Formats: sequence, C-alpha cells, structure tokens
Amino acid sequence: MESRTFQTDRNVLKLKFSRNNVEKVIDIPTIAIDSLHSVPEKSTEPFNLINNRIGYVAIGKFNDQHLEPLLKLMDGKEGLIFDYRDYPIADLNDLFSNYLFPEKKTFAHFTGNRDLSPGEFAVSGLSSVVTYNPNYFKGKVVILIDESTQSAAETQVMDFQTIPGVIVIGRHTAGANGNIFWIPLPLGFETAFSGIGVYYPDGRETQGIGIVPDIYVELTSEDVKNKVDRILETAIRLF
Repeated sequence: MESRTFQTDRNVLKLKFSRNNVEKVIDIPTIAIDSLHSVPEKSTEPFNLINNRIGYVAIGKFNDQHLEPLLKLMDGKEGLIFDYRDYPIADLNDLFSNYLFPEKKTFAHFTGNRDLSPGEFAVSGLSSVVTYNPNYFKGKVVILIDESTQSAAETQVMDFQTIPGVIVIGRHTAGANGNIFWIPLPLGFETAFSGIGVYYPDGRETQGIGIVPDIYVELTSEDVKNKVDRILETAIRLF
C-alpha cells in the first residue's frame, strides 16, 4: 500500500527522485506513526452528470437510496460511467440489474474445497439476478478500473462485463477477488489468503491477473504531477 512505502525506523528519510529530468536528493524528518491523524476525505457526490449528457457513478459513495434519483437524471442521456477505482459500499450489479442487464447470465465460476475431502474441489456459478428484460438501458456503459480496484469491486466488474457493448477502461486490477481466510500467527500477527478460486465462465482466471481492460491507459508521471485523470478523459471521449 502507498501509505506504507515510506515507513522506517529512522529519524530522517533520504529520498532521491527525478523531476523534469533533474535528479534531487532531500532529507525528510520522520514522525511517530501513532502521532498521525487522518485528513478528512474530500466531499464528493455519489453521482452527477458530465457535460449534461453522461451519468457518472462514484461506486465508493453510491448506495440504494441514490438509485431512483440517478435513474430520473438519466432520462434521455447518452450513457453511464461507473468509476470502480474505489471500493463499493453496495452491490451495484444487483442494484442496477433491472436497468442495465437484458437477461440473466453466469458471469463467474468459483472453486472451493469439498468440505472434508482433501484434494477435491467443487465448482459453482454466480449469475446476475435479472430476468429477461427487453427494456434495459440502451446507452453506452463504461467501467473505469485500475490497480486500486480489488476484491468485491472486481467481482462486480465481472458482472457488468456481461452488459452488451460495455467497455472497460484503465489498467489491470489487483487480481484479489474471492473470500478471505485468516490465519493467526505467533506474537499477535496474522496473515490471509483467498480460499476460493475465481474464473470467468470460459475458464480465464482473475486472481493474480486482475480484470484486463478493453482500453489500456498508462499512468504517467506527467499526469500525476498535473493531476490529470487520463482514464476518465479517455472514457468521456467515447461518447
């Protein structure tokens, strides 16, 4: 995680970096980790309109109470962007099942151990909850992903990928969906691993690989310095 990149037991951290092709070295005094305080998160809306024609959903803010207002706002609009570069607070694939999906489809297969039979695994499928729906949304649907998209977010994206014409934009996701098995270790430590395998219906793996975007958008130092959201800009240009 980025928050642990600069943890150290030293009083001063020496950093070497390059900016505008000029290398610099700076000394940064460190502080005790228990003296840090979180910065209030910037307030963002769970959904809004981009250019008055594209719906935008911030999946880390959106829940069931926002669905009806969004659908009213979407009347006559060209499409929807779901920003999955966050962790969802609701099962959005279920919330939007009767709006975006034309029919029920299996979007993932899971493998898990067969109880007390070592070496045996059972395969189960996970399907979208919608039934036949000829009146589904016909506009363009775009999903934004990157390396911060993980776990439940990845599974939801797999479901959204069954929507006709959907486009996934960004970078490979974390490849870390599936359940969590915790293992206690000595001295109060613990570790975890995924206890099930996750696959697309055609057998492609997601764990350790991630969701592969249809359109790859590279992260550049210039975009970071200038605070340019290249993934979102690429999505908007598709409409």
